[in-house]
Amino acid sequence: MRRILPAFGLALLSLAYGVFEEGIMTMSLFNPNYAGQRLLDLGFVPALGIGVPWTLFVLALHTVWSMSVPIALTEELTVRGAPRRGSARSGWPSPPCWPCWPCWARP
Repeated sequence: MRRILPAFGLALLSLAYGVFEEGIMTMSLFNPNYAGQRLLDLGFVPALGIGVPWTLFVLALHTVWSMSVPIALTEELTVRGAPRRGSARSGWPSPPCWPCWPCWARP
């Protein structure tokens, strides 16, 4: 993903996801009585129909924690060019498969 889309593009895509999910799918950005919590009362802007603090919180939450952090962690934890461990080289299964050894090992 990083090779195709730079960090700024990733942030914009994450923001678009937040607007789509919270604005269109769950309607929490525009519904003044969403889940009975009255989330739009504080900082309500009648012309836009949104509560500014709630909108900033939810969109930042989706931009940072729902999309950007998982992608960044996955990219950092992935070792590029590392040799594959497992049955292809030594005949033994890779360590994550060891708890399942009794299930598929032949006697």
